[in-house]
Amino acid sequence: MPLSSIRIDTTMQRAPQMDWVKEIIKNLRKYRDIADEDELSDDELLKRIIDEDVDLLCTSNYIWNHKFFMDQLSRIKDRLPKKVKIVAGGPNIDVNVNPNFFDQYPFIDYAVYGSGEVAFADIVE
Repeated sequence: MPLSSIRIDTTMQRAPQMDWVKEIIKNLRKYRDIADEDELSDDELLKRIIDEDVDLLCTSNYIWNHKFFMDQLSRIKDRLPKKVKIVAGGPNIDVNVNPNFFDQYPFIDYAVYGSGEVAFADIVE
């Protein structure tokens, strides 16, 4: 399991043990981290999102993958099922200092700067 999933898993376990929390933890354990794979094409990513009935697409943006993720998300947003929300997080998400972040990246639904375990729990709630 990727480190980011372990951190979110641990945070979610500290949350009140409601059914939706248990379901999220179960689903986190079954998905592999896309970053551990080769970069997926737009069509491959869309297929996985649809096949796995994803509701929330999250990215961890770092200096080495930020441009790739932002370019790809901008291309696929209009092709995603309407229920899918995109959360961009990590040290390269400058929403904390960029007042035009959502104008610059209108395909992002939620943005979290830095460590996002607590913010992630708030978003899924």
